[in-house]
Amino acid sequence: MKNKYFNKVKIYTTIAAILGFLFPLFALFMDSVFKNISFNITNIGRLHSENPIHLIIDVAPFVLSILVFFISKKFFNILEASEEKLKVETEKSYQNSMFAEKLRNGEINAKYENFNENDDLAKSLINLMYELKKNREEEKNRKQEDNQRHWATEGIAKFGEILRKNNNNIDNLSYKIITNLVKYLSATQGGFFVLNDEDKENKFLELTANYAYERKKFANKKIVWGEGLIGACAIEKETISMSKIPNNYVNITSGLGKANPRYILITPLIVNDEVFGVVEIASFKILEKFEIRFVERVAESIASALASFKISHKTAVLLKASRKQGNKLLIQEKAMRKNVEILKNTQREAAKQSESFISFTNSVNHTLIRAEYNINGELIYANTKFVKKMGYKFSSEIYKKKIFHFIDRKDRIWFDEIWDRIANGGKHFDGDMKHLTKNKKEIWTMATYVCIRDTNSKVEKILFLGVDITKKKQISLDFEEQISALNRFTLKAEYSIDGKITYYNKRILDALSYDISEVKGKNYTFSMDNKNVENFEKKWEEIKKGIPHEATIKFFTKNNKEKWFNGIFTAIKNMYNEISKIIFIGNDTTKQELMEIENKKQNKTLKEQEKKLKDAKENLDVKLELAKNKVKSQFIKINNVKLLYEKIMEGMLDAVISINIKNRVIFFNGAAEELFKKKKELVIGKNLNNLFQIYHEKDKDYIKEHFVIGKAKTGFRFEVFIVNNNNKKINVLLTLLEAKLKDDYILMAFIQKIEIEFF
Repeated sequence: MKNKYFNKVKIYTTIAAILGFLFPLFALFMDSVFKNISFNITNIGRLHSENPIHLIIDVAPFVLSILVFFISKKFFNILEASEEKLKVETEKSYQNSMFAEKLRNGEINAKYENFNENDDLAKSLINLMYELKKNREEEKNRKQEDNQRHWATEGIAKFGEILRKNNNNIDNLSYKIITNLVKYLSATQGGFFVLNDEDKENKFLELTANYAYERKKFANKKIVWGEGLIGACAIEKETISMSKIPNNYVNITSGLGKANPRYILITPLIVNDEVFGVVEIASFKILEKFEIRFVERVAESIASALASFKISHKTAVLLKASRKQGNKLLIQEKAMRKNVEILKNTQREAAKQSESFISFTNSVNHTLIRAEYNINGELIYANTKFVKKMGYKFSSEIYKKKIFHFIDRKDRIWFDEIWDRIANGGKHFDGDMKHLTKNKKEIWTMATYVCIRDTNSKVEKILFLGVDITKKKQISLDFEEQISALNRFTLKAEYSIDGKITYYNKRILDALSYDISEVKGKNYTFSMDNKNVENFEKKWEEIKKGIPHEATIKFFTKNNKEKWFNGIFTAIKNMYNEISKIIFIGNDTTKQELMEIENKKQNKTLKEQEKKLKDAKENLDVKLELAKNKVKSQFIKINNVKLLYEKIMEGMLDAVISINIKNRVIFFNGAAEELFKKKKELVIGKNLNNLFQIYHEKDKDYIKEHFVIGKAKTGFRFEVFIVNNNNKKINVLLTLLEAKLKDDYILMAFIQKIEIEFF
């Protein structure tokens, strides 16, 4: 027990002793009155001897003092414990309520001061804080990852759409790509370089689009293969990123102009390990890893589009040239066949129409290359055209030379058999024939070798007639080689008018895992996805009418794997301008289609994750609502405890007054009303100094100066006097207690009248 209550116990014990001493005297006095004797010391002894009960009553002062001592001590111990418990519970409740309020306001990093491990509510609140921290951090990370994936997926889809819509013009494609890429990355500048490898010995990267500061830039810049960072990026086939940029870098090595960026990203456009160009991005911010990965993925799609564009463009050019050359050759062939037919007719009528034959021969000498050989292969006649085409000046230089003098050794493997057949009177030869000139240069002719018989039908000589087609043949061979190259790098199929497969090149056979024998003669819808068949049958009728059709069609391989081919179906006309067949030229776009399907799946996954996040948020809201209800329940309990203690103090015999930090009364019990003769309704909320008169015997201003929060001497009992509302002076014992909870102060005064009678 503290000293503040020990003095009270002594007072109560002293009063009990005094009362106990008066009781025996009162008993002796009353006994003397009943016995009608005077009350003096002599008669007191007489009364003790006559009535021994007075001896027992004489012990009353001691018994009463001891009894009051223990009872008052017990009472004040209980009171002290109640006050301490009230103070602790009030502080805990206040602290818990403040901490819960911070959590409710979203302050999840709030610090819980003076934590007590025995406080279950505090533990629950701290655990709730950690749970909220964890949930918020997880939600933040999930949201960041989801935003990155969503950003990348949307970007891939966006640039895929740009590539599909602008795949017929490299300049528009370059500008659309670099413009949208700079904006999508929130960069400042960008350059789009396309590889020009038409001259294999002098390859260079050409700037086809340049975009900076929200404006289109027009620049004509070429970078030699391997020159600078852009050339190095193309050779090494690796992305280059730089965050430390020299002040003069842009002017020296970059294609972006005069700005001085903080970060440069250079990414090669690669597909199937082949470089098609380079993209350069400049930014004032450093790009994140996921942004770099995104640029690399976009670069791969761009490279695929450039590869398709180059192949399609080259195919179209070659196809156009091939058609033009084919038409010319058909016309020449028609003319040649007509001439040969005339020549044959003339030969059959030679005996009867010698003059006409000579005249025709002269005409032929002016238009055709002509030579005659005996059956031993020796040249016996050559017209002027033959002599000049073979690089000689005079026919005498080649007279009696063997025919094999004009034939390449490689061609003798097949020509010897033809010569023997014709020399023995066999079938004539019509076809393209290669001869060698005096300087061993090649000359191609549309040749006819035919035997000339005498009147006895015996082979007399061999006639050669030809038309020089060297230039056309060289062009034709070049076209054939280019078409062969296209067959190696593109998909090519040929169909008859009725839709039967007549030819698949090796590339398309390998893609579908079929042999030519397995597909030849099949309908054009063979291995095609059923979903494409119905729509394509309508398009086929248009193609047969000469209307080209570009499409992406899904096929199934022999092993039932999915393949997508993108290309053009077009009709091919013969020399009579009639459609003779339909061809398909395209590329395998399976990888791009699978990427698009994967993007759609990722979008679906993102939506499902968004739903999960929404459900998680709803669960979190439910938990927070439960926590609020729990805290509210605790507030109610705390408030009940507060009301309980107020009722306890209300029922105390001592006057109890509480003031706040502004020196205003916040509690005034019934004993205080009785003592000061003031109603609590007139006191609560008023300033203490203006309501009560409390004085100390030695210092009248002492109480006024020290009855203030922060200056009060607490834990001590003072004997003071007060003047109540009836101007009555009353001596009392004053005890001050001060409670502090953070910035909130409460000062309590316990006032006890000294005249209180306990018995």
